[in-house]
Amino acid sequence: SLAPAEAVVAIDATPLVVAGSPTSVAGGVTFNGVGVPDLPVTLEFAATGTEDWQALQVANTAADGSVAFAVVLPGSGRIRLTTPAVGGIAASQSGAFEVLVGATVTARVKTKKVGSRDRIRVRAIVRPAQAGQKVVLQVLKKGTWRKVKVARTNAKGRVTIKARAQKAKKRWTYRVVSRRAGGIAAGVSQEFTIRVR
Repeated sequence: SLAPAEAVVAIDATPLVVAGSPTSVAGGVTFNGVGVPDLPVTLEFAATGTEDWQALQVANTAADGSVAFAVVLPGSGRIRLTTPAVGGIAASQSGAFEVLVGATVTARVKTKKVGSRDRIRVRAIVRPAQAGQKVVLQVLKKGTWRKVKVARTNAKGRVTIKARAQKAKKRWTYRVVSRRAGGIAAGVSQEFTIRVR
């Protein structure tokens, strides 16, 4: 007798999400070109750099063989869909899909108008919080982001970056960037301005 054949399991997902936000995952299961209804599909996750696959959610396929998930991933990694053996269909799985989970970075400056080379203080919060995460204050010069100062967050993901204002008297655009750490991709704050008088 012939061994059961595998189904075709398709997967698609949002490739980049902000930490704490759900990742939308869509998939489908077909066998001999026809959707397989009411089949349990398991969404599995493996953190970047590992082969340790963990089941996150199970959902049954719709009448047309489609399936959808919305799940908050623990960090960056790969996801895949697996199905059990049923009837004449062997246990099957999709290919792996890479998803980056990025940090959220908020930044604000207390004094928006300063003198040339005055001290500036930028408060930043990085989520999810990781103690000692490296953040970089950057300034936009001639269309390129340049490093001003590097600092590290506390256990609550907070940091106050102390630096000197730019020398030239004009409005300068800044941002704060968090570096990749602990399975969380880099994050970038909204841009903000400081005017040097």
